[in-house]
Amino acid sequence: MRMLKGIFAKFLFLLIIVGLLYFLKSNLGGINNLTGLTVFNTNLFNTNLNEGVNKENPNELVNKLVYENISLPNVYFCPRYNCSGAMVDLINSAEKSVHCALFDLDLYEIIEALDNQFSAGVDVKIVVDNDNYKEIKESYGKELGFDGSNLSVSGNNFSGFIKQDNSNQLSHNKFCVVDGKIVATGSFNPTFNDNNKNNNNLVVITSAYLSENYEDEFDELWNGYFGKGEKEKQKKVKYPKITSAEDNLSIENYFCPEDNCEKHVLDALNQANKSIRFMLFSFTSDAIGDLLIEKQRQGIEISGVVEKKQNTNQYSEYFKLTDAGIDITYDSNPYNLHHKVFIIDDEVVITGSYNPTGAGDNKNDENIIILHNKQIAEKFIEEYFVVSSEV
Repeated sequence: MRMLKGIFAKFLFLLIIVGLLYFLKSNLGGINNLTGLTVFNTNLFNTNLNEGVNKENPNELVNKLVYENISLPNVYFCPRYNCSGAMVDLINSAEKSVHCALFDLDLYEIIEALDNQFSAGVDVKIVVDNDNYKEIKESYGKELGFDGSNLSVSGNNFSGFIKQDNSNQLSHNKFCVVDGKIVATGSFNPTFNDNNKNNNNLVVITSAYLSENYEDEFDELWNGYFGKGEKEKQKKVKYPKITSAEDNLSIENYFCPEDNCEKHVLDALNQANKSIRFMLFSFTSDAIGDLLIEKQRQGIEISGVVEKKQNTNQYSEYFKLTDAGIDITYDSNPYNLHHKVFIIDDEVVITGSYNPTGAGDNKNDENIIILHNKQIAEKFIEEYFVVSSEV
């Protein structure tokens, strides 16, 4: 009898396990298992099947919880380190594709690397801001020995892989995606000044999901959809949150103006329990300025360095924060402090092309990444102290 009871108990346990697995399979909306990649629909327990669906793009699920084995990103700070060299190495490593959205470009070594890869049959595509297109064209011709004003010169690949944006706002991104698996982004424009004079950062991340986000954004730009444009052509970011258990790393990723970057920056800053540091080129967002003042009233330590040339007018948050007693100073770099960085609780970093301004949030094409990792934060804190010590 005891033996029968034991067998029955084991059978019942197995039946429960099978039922649970069947429930998960039926309700997760499908778990997409790729190599090291898993996607969960976070609306698992919603009874309304329309919840979690992007109403503007009904076929696109949002709010996905995504897991991927990601190594810690490589981080470079110019001009202390050679950001250009890191970019050249990345471009030269491409076997299939190099897709970049760049505000500006004039570095010979990067122009040459792109040109060589295009000539070798790699799918090279670059979108640049129309305000800089003419100068970029001239730089291309000058650096490679062509007449920069004549796109029809034999052997000149310029018109084959570089397009300009068609909007009245800035195409202000500074990102590249290589082989659909590596993303380089940050405040760094591949220009002589940004590499050798201005304070900048470049973050290189190997991630299939993050790359897919940036490839989707690049496709929009390459096909002529800029700014707020046509909503049906400009989808919300597909994988806004990516988690890697391997290195205790998680990444958030958003694009402006369609994803409302300011809101996500505010959400991240509002989570601060100890400190917020910032390094900013331009800072006119009243909402972010007001939140920093409120966080200081709550006992959070707030400090920052801003570019002087951009923050002496009446629209800058500099004066409001100074009047509130916040430790904010102008940089002393005779060129530019070009970072767009917040460091939260010494554990979270916000960076990208987005300046906390009205144009940065509502008009320009921009991107941000929010990196949740203490080791990455420590590198940005070191840069903060370097910039601060120059004051």
